[in-house]
Amino acid sequence: MAAKENVAISFYRQFTRRWKTSPLQEVNIILGLQITVTENEVSMKLEKSIKEALIEFGLQYSNTVTTPGDGIYLSKDDGNNDTVVDKEKLKRTPLRELVGYLQYVATNVRADICGSVSKIAQVINTPSMNSWTAAKRRLRYLKRT
Repeated sequence: MAAKENVAISFYRQFTRRWKTSPLQEVNIILGLQITVTENEVSMKLEKSIKEALIEFGLQYSNTVTTPGDGIYLSKDDGNNDTVVDKEKLKRTPLRELVGYLQYVATNVRADICGSVSKIAQVINTPSMNSWTAAKRRLRYLKRT
């Protein structure tokens, strides 16, 4: 037991050397997660983080959608159907960043989008306009919910 306490104390000291901490305060936000603790439950939300992501990916004024899926079948060959103009647009899109953010959200608080985000991640090495559209749809779904 003493060894575990020493490890914890050592970790805390290293952590506080690098980052400013307030150990006497209750945790409200950590890694973008808004944490609320009541007598009966602990809840986590990403409302602020989702709003920031909508702005970052240029979707703050977009319409919302009611479902995370859109019926688009994604395959590794989708990029072959894109026009030259689409391929140039795709080079300038932050698709990997958006998919990474969606995976973070799905892993931490929104398991309902896990499957649909996984489908996009499977074709990330061969991106297409379909995969970009599908990723944006997932974020628009989060905006609604």
